[in-house]
Amino acid sequence: MADTKVVTIRTRKFMTNRLLSRKQFIIDVLHPGRPNVSKAELKEKLSKLCDVKDPNSIFVFETLSSGLILVEANRLGLA
Repeated sequence: MADTKVVTIRTRKFMTNRLLSRKQFIIDVLHPGRPNVSKAELKEKLSKLCDVKDPNSIFVFETLSSGLILVEANRLGLA
């Protein structure tokens, strides 16, 4: 039987915006058997995926099952 805590994150339309010093992409969140995934858990998983030390530099704009993600290179946005 599958674990009900499994969350799968798929990325698409990945783009590096050098002018604003950030990465932009769209995610699809698959969570079968779970009602929802919290923003804190999404930030934790995305910080591991993008190799970001500060999870507060990840901005998640959610919809039902996918969303636009902005990851700043540094906290102030200055490179």
